[in-house]
Amino acid sequence: MDNANCWNHPDKKAKYLCTNCSTPFCKQCFVPSKNICKKCKDSIAKLEAKKNKPKTQPKEPRSEHLSNIIKIVTIISLVAAICLSLIIITQPKASQVENGNSISSPKPGKETYVTTEHFLVWADGEDNPRAQLIAEKAEEYYKEIPSLVGLPAPDVYGLIKIKIYLFSNKDDYILYTRKPKWSEGFSDYQKDEIYLYQSENLFISVLPHEIQHLILKSFVNSDSANIAWLDEGLALFIQLKYDPKRASQFKPFMAKLRAQNYFPIKMHLATDVSEASDQNKVNLWYSQSLSMTSFLLERFGEEKFCRLLLQVRKKKTLEKAIMNIYRYKNYTDFQRHWLDFLKKGKHIWEI
Repeated sequence: MDNANCWNHPDKKAKYLCTNCSTPFCKQCFVPSKNICKKCKDSIAKLEAKKNKPKTQPKEPRSEHLSNIIKIVTIISLVAAICLSLIIITQPKASQVENGNSISSPKPGKETYVTTEHFLVWADGEDNPRAQLIAEKAEEYYKEIPSLVGLPAPDVYGLIKIKIYLFSNKDDYILYTRKPKWSEGFSDYQKDEIYLYQSENLFISVLPHEIQHLILKSFVNSDSANIAWLDEGLALFIQLKYDPKRASQFKPFMAKLRAQNYFPIKMHLATDVSEASDQNKVNLWYSQSLSMTSFLLERFGEEKFCRLLLQVRKKKTLEKAIMNIYRYKNYTDFQRHWLDFLKKGKHIWEI
């Protein structure tokens, strides 16, 4: 060390020997407290820093970490609230749901809901008293109508819940259902739904008519188009049981039928009046359907009529079922006997 010079400053005498690199240094280049040169000190510091560097990012200070957690929770809560509000908006109200059955509003706003054993009723207008009245009357018809034509109770063959929509006026009913102006009610066979509007004949005439449609559809379990005339004829037959005064509306059209102004059977079967606008054509078709159905019931009784419906339920065509039960050769033979019946007298509801 006596003759050694500083590694960094050759013109200066070395006073220290680095314990790390064994190199002589002057006072300016040495760190006495570490007993090493400054270069070694920097190298060791870098090595220690690299060795102690964490593999993941260092944790945030506790206060900042807690703040981020609060933010995340707030966002999740906000999203959950939005989702819940959407569910509430799109789902029926609690009063509309019972045992998995629901009835949604066709006209949101002021409305009334009533639930009974076999019906879910929606009525336009807040606290509409007709909602309860129509529900109670519908239950009466549900129990009475099948016995009028010899059918078992609807519960037996799966007609459990019927939804009834009651509009406050005809314009709203037509606007929603898109039915022709002569329509007084409409039954959706696929959904077991009935659409009505408040009218003078609603309770004693239109309501039993529409309920009969769904009872028959449920019993025969058939496409209504295949039995359209019988379906409408039976609904009218039931309707006149409760509203006999309405029979007068059919009087002019029954006169036309007796004057040989009728639909030939094939034309009658092919005619769809559900969207027809010709009121005279519609009335004549309905009158003929009513008369042919009444002929079967009045001439042969309820027991045979029920057997006819059972044949349709077993997937027989209506023509084949009529041939089997009433022993007619075909539809044309049936129509000939019906016309003979008209010449000889009147239906019970005409008297």
